[in-house]
Amino acid sequence: MFLFNITNMHSNAAGVRVSCPIELSPTGVVVKYGDPVLVNCSTPEIQFYGLGWEASQGGTGLEVVNLLPWTVERLTEWTISPFCFFSSESSGQCIKHLHLIIYTFPETIYISGDPSSEMEVEKEYKFTCHIPNVAPVQNLTVRWYKGGAIIQTDTFDNPAKQPVNQTSDLKFIPTRQDNSASLRCEAYMDLSPDGPQLNVSTQEYNITVVCMYIIAHFTNPFHSLFLYTIKVRLCSFKPHICKSHFSCLFCFHFRSK
Repeated sequence: MFLFNITNMHSNAAGVRVSCPIELSPTGVVVKYGDPVLVNCSTPEIQFYGLGWEASQGGTGLEVVNLLPWTVERLTEWTISPFCFFSSESSGQCIKHLHLIIYTFPETIYISGDPSSEMEVEKEYKFTCHIPNVAPVQNLTVRWYKGGAIIQTDTFDNPAKQPVNQTSDLKFIPTRQDNSASLRCEAYMDLSPDGPQLNVSTQEYNITVVCMYIIAHFTNPFHSLFLYTIKVRLCSFKPHICKSHFSCLFCFHFRSK
């Protein structure tokens, strides 16, 4: 059996390191988890011991050929790091690593959060965007939209190659102008130049904002003043005076930005 010595790198007779006489085609690949992959390793040399692939899937022994493919029908090793090696008596040994990215990307993502069907103006709420089973997460960008405008962008430094369940949090303080607006979250993965650009978006979360008001109510001018607050939908309520034969209703803004 041939044992490749990774420490004995390719050098000339004077001991000066020179380029490795092998080529990979393509030099880099992006593969969806579970898909097949094929990469060729070749050399123009005539006299040599052979070429080989070192990999946890699809590895080969040393073969005396000028072209040796690395092929896997279903790539399932997240941490695989394949390289092609070359060996000859005159040139020694050298390797070339394949730049390989294995990815997985969800078909659906979703938003969870504190609010019910209504939100109060100027109160802080937290939304969470859930992106399940995604890799590599360092290629992931999460964007939050209010209507058609981006209001927050998140990226991730996690170097893990295996898939993770990633989340992104948004702290949101609604104003009166946010009533009837919508929030959504988009996951975007850029695997260029060797791979695709992927994106998926949540369903829109429609915002209903309610405002707080103080109601001053007099049963007649000589009775006590009663104050209480109400929530008014749509933030469209305006101060006004309501008169009748027996009572008068005064409405004042309490929190109405």
